[in-house]
Amino acid sequence: MKKTFKLIVLFVLLLSVVTGCSNGGDIAGDAGITDTGSSSNVIVSTEGSGEVTKAEQDQTTTKLIAAAAEGHDFSHWEGDLSGTNNPEYIDNTSPKEVTAVFEAEDENDTGETDENGVFKLINSWGEGWGAFNDGSHYISYEAAIANNLDLYLIAPRDQYQPEALAVFEIEAASREDVEISFETAEGEKKLYPTDAPYDYDGSMNYIEANYKAGDSAFPDSNLVLDISSLLPISGEITFTINNSGTSDIFLNNWEIEEYSDYPGGPDNTYSANLSSEKIGAGSSKSFTMKITVESSVSAQALSSSGLDRYVRDYTEADWRSRREKNIRAQSNSSSSDANFGRGLKELSAEEMKDALESGIVKTLDSTTLADDEIKVAGEANLDHSASQHFPPVGNQGTEGSCASWSTVYYMLGFYQARDQDWDLSAASVSGVDQSGLMSPDFIYQLVNDGQDGGSYYTDNLMMLANIGAASWAEMPADDSEYLSWGSEAAWRTAAAHRVEYPIYYLQINNYTDIEAVKDLLDQGYLLSAAIDSTQYTASGIWTVSNYSDPYLDHANTVVGYDDGYQSRVEEISIK
Repeated sequence: MKKTFKLIVLFVLLLSVVTGCSNGGDIAGDAGITDTGSSSNVIVSTEGSGEVTKAEQDQTTTKLIAAAAEGHDFSHWEGDLSGTNNPEYIDNTSPKEVTAVFEAEDENDTGETDENGVFKLINSWGEGWGAFNDGSHYISYEAAIANNLDLYLIAPRDQYQPEALAVFEIEAASREDVEISFETAEGEKKLYPTDAPYDYDGSMNYIEANYKAGDSAFPDSNLVLDISSLLPISGEITFTINNSGTSDIFLNNWEIEEYSDYPGGPDNTYSANLSSEKIGAGSSKSFTMKITVESSVSAQALSSSGLDRYVRDYTEADWRSRREKNIRAQSNSSSSDANFGRGLKELSAEEMKDALESGIVKTLDSTTLADDEIKVAGEANLDHSASQHFPPVGNQGTEGSCASWSTVYYMLGFYQARDQDWDLSAASVSGVDQSGLMSPDFIYQLVNDGQDGGSYYTDNLMMLANIGAASWAEMPADDSEYLSWGSEAAWRTAAAHRVEYPIYYLQINNYTDIEAVKDLLDQGYLLSAAIDSTQYTASGIWTVSNYSDPYLDHANTVVGYDDGYQSRVEEISIK
């Protein structure tokens, strides 16, 4: 049976207990609300056995705390709130109606989830690391709930082939001084997106990547950018370079290549016939070509996955929970593991709010996910790392590239291998065809600000959607070097290895969220978890007694679960 979690609320301004009904709202407290509200504007009812306490948090916000009756669990909110957060917060400056839904434990517990169950995580500290000597660590469902585990995921872009590439060479002393964009009458594509790629939704507003590649010179070779999302093009395409630096830069080459069977040779190549075109310090310059390139349905398909049907609004509880998280980013943060890098930069509450309001990140609704009947009856465990399509456990070394290892090497690598049916079942990186592995360094070195100081999930995933990742064969991981952008061949392989927009986010707060994560894994997704690298245990399993108050500095990849674990490590059926 699941444990009942009791909440004690201290120092409230107004306290009342109600029974009765509910649903979602804006992010209160930071939405520009100036009118004074009242908790009397919030009408709460219940469905099932339980009660809701209302606490007036401030002049515009009411805090709702759901407490289930004996033998019941809180499930979710309905009405002007949605989701599974408990407590939850709602704007009280206008009338709201909210329902708290409670379910009997025997109804809510289908036998698929046990309080002693675990998720399996894969680290990037080598195949021999950890208590099980296979790069894995586990976190119990209860520990994931108690610590509000943050999870991110992306959807694969299966069977994708680019149809138009922009090939260009820029001579510049500083990457951070240069902005690059390609524009047609129908849309725009940038090297560093200040908005999502045009093939997601050009009508939405987006924010730029937090970090670029720092104050390093452009490589002395061509860069290659997939511009298939701008097709069809019948007329002018404009290449604009903005130089915000104090030194002149030069465009030495610009071509457009058209493909019908990538990575075979181009069907047509259009050249601007340029030679050392100068863009003066503090100025911009545009170059135009007239071309005709058609498009297939696959290239023009909007980039949106089936996960969009599970999206919910970001709420005040999400906002407040994130403000309370301990966030740090450093390459090495524990003397006991000084040879291993970390480097996760988690978004602050303000940054996450911007990312969510812009559309870069979307929050998944666990209630809707958990209602999907994905699992085959009787199955109680799953392990994607046992698949022939899962990459060998890798080692980031001392580099702060954990977010890139999780999102690029493991997540994208698994999706690409499954899509192409590549067999990656080997004990080490050297044992497989390295053209089938994805390079974490290719993305990390695009977003690390020119220093080995870690990176954000959002930056990694935006660049995976916008550019793609090179293969390991073209750009092997190297923790002694963190500046290079890779060869022209690396950029060409990246064009075929892209993911969908947007980035999805889910926080584990209760067993409904546990079921939702299991459903995502059942559907074939991997997730990346923000964790505290200083709290790894000799037992190999995090529980509520040995994992608490985490400082989020490292990324691990969630690859599976086991409902049958009953307190002994050797009984875990995930191998």
